[in-house]
Amino acid sequence: MLILEQNSNYVEISSDSGQPDKSQNRYLPHGCQDDNVWRRIFVPTYFTFIAAYDDPWVVKDKDAVQALQKIWNRVYVGRQNGVDIPHTVLVHKAVFKVVRLFLLM
Repeated sequence: MLILEQNSNYVEISSDSGQPDKSQNRYLPHGCQDDNVWRRIFVPTYFTFIAAYDDPWVVKDKDAVQALQKIWNRVYVGRQNGVDIPHTVLVHKAVFKVVRLFLLM
């Protein structure tokens, strides 16, 4: 069950366990949104994966996590532009949750 708590500036979503929902950009790894790389490169690349998936309406979490990790490593780790943001993509963490929300928009 999700619980909504309204603050003066935003609505906080948390589970009944009291943990905040990580499906908000503010929980993404630091630096991944710099130069709009998240929206300009990372998310569209994931959409390309979804479009090529056997059944884009039913993407297995395991397949999504593997694809997101490969994309993350290519976009954010060891790039010539100096970007180096190592991260492990997990189902219950922000990268997975936020990018999946883009699919609902």
